[in-house]
Amino acid sequence: MEIVTPFHPPAVLSVDGIGFTYKNGREVFRNFSLTVKKREFVALLGPSGCGKSTMLNLLSGFLKPTAGRVCINGQPVFPEMQALGYVFQT
Repeated sequence: MEIVTPFHPPAVLSVDGIGFTYKNGREVFRNFSLTVKKREFVALLGPSGCGKSTMLNLLSGFLKPTAGRVCINGQPVFPEMQALGYVFQT
C-alpha cells in the first residue's frame, strides 16, 4: 500500500515486478520494480545490449511485459494507449 501525503507524493510512474522475455527465450528482465514520483529525474544507463531500449518500450506500452505491470498516474500502460511515446536520439 502506498502512503500519499504532502511529504510522500503519489507515484507518477510505477513498475511492479515486471519481467520480459523475447520470443526466442532471451530473458531481459525478471521481477524489476521502480517508482518515480513527481519532479524526480531518472536516467537509464548501461552498456549496449543491457535492455535500456527494451525498458523504454515497456514503459511506453510498445511492448507488453511477460510478468508484472507498468502504471502511469495509477493507470496501467497497454499497447493501445495513444498518449505515450518517445523520440529517438538520432
